[in-house]
Order: sequence, then structure tokens, then C-alpha cells
Amino acid sequence: HLAGVVHQATAANDLYEAVNIEATRTLARAAEKQGCKQFVFFSSSSVYGNRATHMLDENAELVADTAYAASKISAENLLKEA
Repeated sequence: HLAGVVHQATAANDLYEAVNIEATRTLARAAEKQGCKQFVFFSSSSVYGNRATHMLDENAELVADTAYAASKISAENLLKEA
């Protein structure tokens, strides 16, 4: 799943929540209901904050520097819980 609101400076937090979090939840539930055995979600490197000078891996601390990053972290978390 690649749909989302991405880095829109004028977007309200509600838009990031509606699209990046709630739409992800809805899509994942629909996939599960249809018997989908695997759900692939593409997040963003933004979830690691603005640390361009340093190498990171998937175990690095998540940093919500922006509303976009916060929404992607929330979407990751809801999928992990599911």
C-alpha cells in the first residue's frame, strides 16, 4: 500500500490522520476480511527524523519531526498491533 498524503506544508494534521492512518487501517481490515495473508505497507525514511549524516537501520529510534512522520509512525504501529 503506497497511498498517502506526503509532505504538504499546508495540510492539517487531520488530513494526515485521515489518509495516512485511518485509510491504512481501513485497507488492512478489508484485506484481512478478504483473506489476504500478507499486507505490504511502505512507510517512509521520515520516521527516523532528520538525521542525514548518520547511517540507520530498521531498529533505529523513530522520531516524529513532522506531522507526516508522526502519521507514518502511527500507521506502522497500528499494523504491528494487528
